[in-house]
Amino acid sequence: MQATNALGTSISAPYQFTTLPPSEGWERKISGFYREFRDLHFIDDNTGVIVGDSLIIRTTDGGDHWTSVYPGTAWINFRGVYFPSAAVGYAFGSYDHVAKTTNSGATWSLIGTGSGHYLNNGFFLTDQLGWVITDAGGITKTMDGGETWTMQSSGTGRQLFGVHFVNADTGIVVGDRIILRTTNGGANWTTVQTDSTALFRNVTFVTPQLGLIVGDKPWILRTVDGGLTWSPITLSTWSAQTIWDVKFYSEETALAVGWMGTIYRSVDGGLTWQFQQSGTMNNLFALSHAGGRTTIVGRNQAILRSVDFLSLRAPNGGESWSSGSVHNIVWWSDLSGESTLEYRIGRYGAWTPIAAVVPTASESYAWTLPAIQTDSCKVRITTLPSGAFADESDGYFSITQAAPSQHTLYLNPGWNMISSWMSPAEPAMDSVMADIVARAHLTILKDISGMVYWPELAINLIGDWNPLEGYQCYVSASESLKVVGQKQTPELTPMSLAAGWRMVAYLRDSPLDAELALASLGGNLVIAKNGTGMVYWPELTINMIGDMLPGQGYQIYLSAASTLTYPANGTTLPKKRVLAYRPERPVQHFQPAHRMTGSNAILLVKAPHFRENDEIAVAGPGGKIVGAAVVQDGRALITIWGDDPHSEVLEGCREGEALQLMFWSADSSVESSLPIVSLQNGLTGSDLPAELFYHENAVWVAQAADLMQAPRNFALRQNYPNPFNPTTSIRFELPQECNLQLVIYNLRGQAIRTLVEGKKKAGYYDISWDGRDQSGKQVASGVYLVRLQAGSFVQVIKMSLIK
Repeated sequence: MQATNALGTSISAPYQFTTLPPSEGWERKISGFYREFRDLHFIDDNTGVIVGDSLIIRTTDGGDHWTSVYPGTAWINFRGVYFPSAAVGYAFGSYDHVAKTTNSGATWSLIGTGSGHYLNNGFFLTDQLGWVITDAGGITKTMDGGETWTMQSSGTGRQLFGVHFVNADTGIVVGDRIILRTTNGGANWTTVQTDSTALFRNVTFVTPQLGLIVGDKPWILRTVDGGLTWSPITLSTWSAQTIWDVKFYSEETALAVGWMGTIYRSVDGGLTWQFQQSGTMNNLFALSHAGGRTTIVGRNQAILRSVDFLSLRAPNGGESWSSGSVHNIVWWSDLSGESTLEYRIGRYGAWTPIAAVVPTASESYAWTLPAIQTDSCKVRITTLPSGAFADESDGYFSITQAAPSQHTLYLNPGWNMISSWMSPAEPAMDSVMADIVARAHLTILKDISGMVYWPELAINLIGDWNPLEGYQCYVSASESLKVVGQKQTPELTPMSLAAGWRMVAYLRDSPLDAELALASLGGNLVIAKNGTGMVYWPELTINMIGDMLPGQGYQIYLSAASTLTYPANGTTLPKKRVLAYRPERPVQHFQPAHRMTGSNAILLVKAPHFRENDEIAVAGPGGKIVGAAVVQDGRALITIWGDDPHSEVLEGCREGEALQLMFWSADSSVESSLPIVSLQNGLTGSDLPAELFYHENAVWVAQAADLMQAPRNFALRQNYPNPFNPTTSIRFELPQECNLQLVIYNLRGQAIRTLVEGKKKAGYYDISWDGRDQSGKQVASGVYLVRLQAGSFVQVIKMSLIK
């Protein structure tokens, strides 16, 4: 009989006097059975099955005790076992034997596939649907739980060892120098890759795209496109001659086992691997992870079972990292729940939080190093909430000052809203903007409070560049602004913001969706907008900004004082977002003459009765279009552009100027005025009179009239424009058919012009007056009255004609 030590290592072999390092998180389990183990599958923390040479044994207490559940007395070498559910499992063995259980492995019955071959392995997607592979290139499929089988043509006679299906159509089979792939459930198999020296032992997928293959050299292959292509992974430590099995714990964490006690662990989805001490030199053939435990089987009846452990792997002493850089804190654990990460300077320094809560099973955290310098730093991880497990760096590592870096901002001619994730080494505004000023391209720069930096006039009311703020600047030509200094750490740089409008910097070095980037503001964020007038309006489920971008500044309105903390660099989008980015649809009819004037207001028009691709515009004095948008989902979000006081041209609206809505039907190509039924302040929710007057940074929500339905009340609206020259538009509304008169009077009460007289149907009306009297003569400048009498309803408004 062969002698073995406590971990199952043979002490009859030539390496019997080798002293092994202690295992990292593993303990030996004794089964009491002495035939070779080949594969295993655990259903949960306690219940599992091991198969091997004429062997099926079962535990219900996590491996402390095992009983034989082997069916019959015939010698069958079982090489694989798989449970598609907690109750149903299949074992695959020699001479076309399949054993099946329907009671979690308590009892088994023998069935066959009809292949007549040695069955090497199998995979079941459901209790009924599965595939079995053989030693002669055979693949058989069942759709009824093994009652009947269909032979499939693999196109090869080579041995096949591993199989995995990501769905009923797409699967991968690996074997002796071959990788096969199907996209129709195995009806057809194509060779994806062959390697004359490679024996591929097993394959696994954690998502339909991300998968791993292990075997003889090359030991690990990785795919990110569903198995269409495979890339070899270089192992940084000594390499086993064979890796027999691999399993994912999650999309990030994977474990592989193989020759002479090899255990490799990856915490980045299989890109890199680290060697983990197993405490044995027995070949390890298979592993299974269920609940919170991993179990491994190998030669000489070795059974390794993970135990509660927490081991910090990096930084572990001796590293030299620069402040502001991003490095992974790596730990190993079989614990579930959450942990906290901290760092400390020196032996007696206080522990400073890095991350208050991280999933312990994630085994990795991207740490942006703080802006400090030290040669005696350590990191600690502690489980929550009790702190029952903790580990810290074995030795000290260094954090060095980062070399000055540079952030280049690219500016377009005209107004730009800018910021930088860099804290300038020389923050004086003259220093930051020196190059652009030297080229005479910077006209003016201003902050949210109206303070300006105006180099031509030698005015600097801003002082220093604040790295937490955004700025608006006007340049006369395309420019690049280079900000040199120290990179800021976004998750360690909270911004305390008062209620109201603020212009904030974007501190990340990569784009991130506005919903996630501004999440720390919670329900206090009313609206955010960028320099092009796009908005993120969470209450109305509008996200036209999409990704916030490095180099841009953003205006935000807060209902209460809040703290903005951006997620760390490297944070990506969650799999599901509440507000998906929806780009602005370009207008076809209304075309504002100017955009990005440095001043704007936002108007959301609710128009559920309008069709997709209809357009709504805002017109300023003289009918000039100052903003327009396409109707989408029954509403149109319009940026109304104000005038730029720093140019000689009147581009947009002046403060307090009256505005009106215009409508264009995409079906009929007819343009008409559009009355407003109701108007709200979008920042406070308060009701306003149903008339628009431009105010910078105003946010409104308007309900547009349904031009196909009768108004609710009689109304005479203020003429537009007012004052006017030479024409103006007079709007009135009739809720029912009636006789009416619309007459122009001078201030002496004399009738000047009758614009409408007679019976009119219910509806919205828009009548133009060209400033002429009843005889066609042009009237003098002055104030005139408009009187509407509709049945018993009478209303009068004033208007001014200016020449």
